[in-house]
Order: sequence, then structure tokens, then C-alpha cells
Amino acid sequence: MDLFNQTNLFSTEGVRKTVYDLPEADVTLFENFFSIEESNTLYKSLLENTPWEQEQIIIHGKLIDYPRLTAWFGDVEKDITYAETKSKMHLWNNDLLLIKNRIEKEVDVKFTR
Repeated sequence: MDLFNQTNLFSTEGVRKTVYDLPEADVTLFENFFSIEESNTLYKSLLENTPWEQEQIIIHGKLIDYPRLTAWFGDVEKDITYAETKSKMHLWNNDLLLIKNRIEKEVDVKFTR
């Protein structure tokens, strides 16, 4: 099953940008940023090849699972801590580098971590 097969959400046109005029916010919607084929391929690959983790947090003395799976990626591989939760940051994989590089080129911003 393909996740992105709802053709009414996609068109064969190039990337369409819609800028929203919101107070104290810069919001731009980029439609058709990835083709249907790219979206399906990236989704399947990231779902299957990402080292997802079920992180936990202590609330009122009890260890509780976060309600989502997470995976951290960046320019260096290292252990990180946030909100008293320890995690491992992995190096960017090829799928994420493709996404990251395309976004950086489109918005002229360099993402590092």
C-alpha cells in the first residue's frame, strides 16, 4: 500500500508556495515538494530503516513511555540529553540527507546540529 496515492493532494505541477500572512510568524506551505513516487519511497525506507526508540520520562515518580517513537539525527554521532531523557544522535542517513539538502536549497537555510 502506498501512503501517498491520494492524487487529489498532488499534481504534476512544480512546487507551489503559499505564504500566509500571520502575526509574528513566517509560514510558507510548499505543495508538491516531493513527487508521489519520492514520497512513497522515502516513507517506506524511513519507516523500515530508522532506529526508532521508545523513550521514557519520569512523571510523579513513575516511568512513562512517550506517546511516540523518536530518532535523533545530526552532523555528529553522540549521546544527547534533553528533558532528563538520554538518547543517541545518529549521523544523517541518505534519505534524510536528500530531504535536508532539498529543503536547505529551497529555503536558503543551513540546518546543522
